[in-house]
Amino acid sequence: MPSPSPSAPTAGAPPIVVDADGVIICGHTRYKAALKLGFEKVSVHVASDRTPEQVQAYRIADNKTAELADWDYDLLPIKLATIQADGIDLGLLGFDEDELAELLEPGLRDGLTDPDEMGAPTPDSPHHLRKQPPNPALRPVDAE
Repeated sequence: MPSPSPSAPTAGAPPIVVDADGVIICGHTRYKAALKLGFEKVSVHVASDRTPEQVQAYRIADNKTAELADWDYDLLPIKLATIQADGIDLGLLGFDEDELAELLEPGLRDGLTDPDEMGAPTPDSPHHLRKQPPNPALRPVDAE
């Protein structure tokens, strides 16, 4: 279990917030990530001046803000590639294999390939465009 440390490196992450008894107020996910990554120490802030109602409100607000967060999809693949190059197992980060493949190989994302560079599609190609049946409402009109 990581031990609390006011001087532990956090890589820019906010500290885990605990009450006077050492119970986590917010930072449960950061704590689990630290365990999974094998950290021996984590930064902790002791919030001993909060009422039980304030603690509960803070927990709820912290979880809600996490729901509202967005990824910077231009920067994320670069960061992931750097982490991977440093020998850290990306499987520890919580992304599934398909997500990692899509993030690390952005040229393979749907809609980002120049059709001229793809070559002719084949019937067994995952990107093969199947001819759609004609829509009778969309018949060409003879221009006079």
